[in-house]
Amino acid sequence: MKYVLTQAQFSTLLALCGITGLYTFSLAENLPQAELIRVVHTLYQAGIAAPEGERLMPAREIREMLTVMEKADSALQVTDPSGASGQRLLYPAGRDEVVVLERCLSERENAFKLCKTSAGAFFEDLLCNELDAVGTSSSPENGTGEGTGQGRPRELLRLERIDVAAGAAASAVTVQALEGAAWLQTERAEESIRLPYSEARLWELFLHRLEGDDFD
Repeated sequence: MKYVLTQAQFSTLLALCGITGLYTFSLAENLPQAELIRVVHTLYQAGIAAPEGERLMPAREIREMLTVMEKADSALQVTDPSGASGQRLLYPAGRDEVVVLERCLSERENAFKLCKTSAGAFFEDLLCNELDAVGTSSSPENGTGEGTGQGRPRELLRLERIDVAAGAAASAVTVQALEGAAWLQTERAEESIRLPYSEARLWELFLHRLEGDDFD
């Protein structure tokens, strides 16, 4: 199930779990009491939070997802440079499952979307909805596409392994395209390597970054 939450609702759920902050997200200042009561009531009515003993706690499924996020050493950040999709953070949850936190910040939508899915299902969704037009031809021979009169490469997708403790990207993979050609660019420390694009290779790099392994 995918939960769609306002920032106030998401912040309140974190507070109910005793979580003071997550990567890229810090708890907002205390809500006015009247607003907090309204938010808690909304969560209760939606079944997103329920009494547990003398406390109100997030529903079990949500609590499990928040716990995975809180304890994670690393996460995979997926960014669509076009802005068509919100920034997504993937947290390994065992048994090929991932917890996905999507933050949508646009004129049309300001929401947090939270769900658990399989890594394979998430990757297939990427291919179908964001990389369906990517060609599989080789990258331009000159290496960068610059200085040829053909323009600069266009970045279609960025996958970054995030060291949560350090709060910074440890490595990245980007899908780039120019003049009908597509390729993968891996970045780690001062090293940048170009690889031919294929769905199988992208899947391999996706898994390596998700599992905290920078092997290329």
